[in-house]
Amino acid sequence: MIHPIPESEVAIQAVSNSAHRKVFIQLAGQFYLNDPHWVPRLYWERWLAFSRRNPFFEHGRWQAWIAYRGGCPVGRISAQIDDLEKSQNRNRGYFGLLEAEDNQETFRVLLKTAESWLAERGIKEIVGPMNLNINQEIGLLVEGFESPPYLMTPHTAPWFAPRVEACGYETAAEALAFIAETELALKRLEESKKRMLAVFNRRSGYRHENLVVRPINYSRLADENRTIKGIFDDAWSENWGFVPFGEKELRENLQKVRLLGKAELIQIAEYESEAVGFAMLVPNLNEVLHKLKSRLLPLGWLKLLWCLGTNAIQTGRLPLMGIRKKFHKTPLGTHAIQALLSAIFMHARQRRMHSVEMSWILKSNRQAGSSAVKMTNGRVHKTYRMYRKLLQPESRQ
Repeated sequence: MIHPIPESEVAIQAVSNSAHRKVFIQLAGQFYLNDPHWVPRLYWERWLAFSRRNPFFEHGRWQAWIAYRGGCPVGRISAQIDDLEKSQNRNRGYFGLLEAEDNQETFRVLLKTAESWLAERGIKEIVGPMNLNINQEIGLLVEGFESPPYLMTPHTAPWFAPRVEACGYETAAEALAFIAETELALKRLEESKKRMLAVFNRRSGYRHENLVVRPINYSRLADENRTIKGIFDDAWSENWGFVPFGEKELRENLQKVRLLGKAELIQIAEYESEAVGFAMLVPNLNEVLHKLKSRLLPLGWLKLLWCLGTNAIQTGRLPLMGIRKKFHKTPLGTHAIQALLSAIFMHARQRRMHSVEMSWILKSNRQAGSSAVKMTNGRVHKTYRMYRKLLQPESRQ
């Protein structure tokens, strides 16, 4: 049943069955009909993402809604509570999957609905957008509308940010996406290696030749999953909004990357058999999906497989990279960053990728981000913004 909001032209419907979910998934496309850079998501991928097969729902609760005006869908939103937030001692919930017409009332009703659902469950602060949590797609695009999004990054219309801000939301954090040209990055990385080793060789206690960078070993996936999760949870633990990966959640992501190519897409750095850091590269499938309009039938599957098999995808994305905290600001940590990036960009060259997007890097996390960006001569490509709002008692009404 569609529930009208008093004194409003907008009505809200909770997504509660497969018919509602179909409308919810397909709704996004109607706001980007004139946007040449928007890349529609695969319908079946979105269907699975919102089903119980998604490992996020082993630790997350959610509800989604559709906004209607005059019987036509004009917006959507979700609200989520991630039980892994408890480990961070935060009383925080999320809104996400926001899509809406350029109308302030529509945004107000959608956000008010998400706020009320969270407040009724004792949540004191709402943050977003998160699709579905911080380890997936995050933020509203505020700079970089003139180019298509890379794989697993959002692309939102220019009116979203001002509409959300007009509903009383303030900036919680901003994240940057950087682009690095493959050949220039490899040249800069080699130069930085020579400079580092010249300094390191004058210092005792660190043997740079004992640092080994290797591809993931999928025959030991359970062990590798624990290793990468341990690095990630440690390296990112002090970042804004950090939530640890669920073990099954990370394992599924590693298996998805496995389908995209060789083990060299994921590199692990070890020093004297101790895991130091890791980095992950994914081919930017959005290049192909943009051309196919995300239609894989009847022959789109063949085109996608051909592009993967022939290295026809020309760009990649570095979505995850981390160095254990105890190695930050140390010669070993700096060398590990350089070595991991060198391995990643060498594989990008082998796959004929002319550039790689490094995303996302928090604006406030200059220390971790600046080393990788400086070593690869990266430039800012896009900016994403996350918002927050304290939930007042009246939100329960």
